Amino acid sequence: GPGPTGHIQMTQSSTPSGASVLRLALALTAFGVPQAVAAQTIPSPYRFIEERQAVDLQAGYLVANPGQFDFGPKSGPLAGARWGILVGGTFAIEVGAWYSPTTRDVIDLERDEGDRRVGEADMQLLAGLADLRFNLVGDRTWNRLTPYVTVGGGLLFDVGGSQNADLLLEPEQRFSMGTSILARGGAGTTLILTRHLELRGDAVFQLYQVDTPGGWLQLEPELGPLPQDEWVNGWALTLGLGWRF
Repeated sequence: GPGPTGHIQMTQSSTPSGASVLRLALALTAFGVPQAVAAQTIPSPYRFIEERQAVDLQAGYLVANPGQFDFGPKSGPLAGARWGILVGGTFAIEVGAWYSPTTRDVIDLERDEGDRRVGEADMQLLAGLADLRFNLVGDRTWNRLTPYVTVGGGLLFDVGGSQNADLLLEPEQRFSMGTSILARGGAGTTLILTRHLELRGDAVFQLYQVDTPGGWLQLEPELGPLPQDEWVNGWALTLGLGWRF
């Protein structure tokens, strides 16, 4: 019958060897570690911007205040273009221009109040701009967005010249836009569509001067003190499509 020696041989064959246990432990570790690492990975909403320059075309609307006597530019459509370069982690320098075909009222101050509008003239407003943009998230995007604030200035012209409606007034009473200083400040955001393509929208508050016609100053005894020039305000609301490079 089976003796002590046979019993010992059966026990040894049913016990896993040390090498088998080690291989099993390594296999379990290799299977579990990648899952644990993957579970701890959190995607960041921030992405760095590699391209430093951008050009874009804009379309929008100019919201304008015609001034105290309603002879300045009125609201109208707007189109423009700009180029910008990121000069640091946060700031960008931009230059550009916008154009707005709009109108203005022809006002005769010698007529009774409420009946001073004698016609309407076309205007071709052209602005040259230089702005400093401050990116709120630096040279990165947050969920593909780059919000910013901007401040700058420029010059505003009426390239349309005199109009037929102005002939209803004496020469010294005709309004001329001349060259006006433009001050600007606003905010907006850029949506990065692809590595090179972007969509950008902003709202910029603007201040500029309109000069009072010289002939109107002679009417001060009747109308009271008149300013030689007046600062008026407005908004440039734009949406642009740009290319980064």
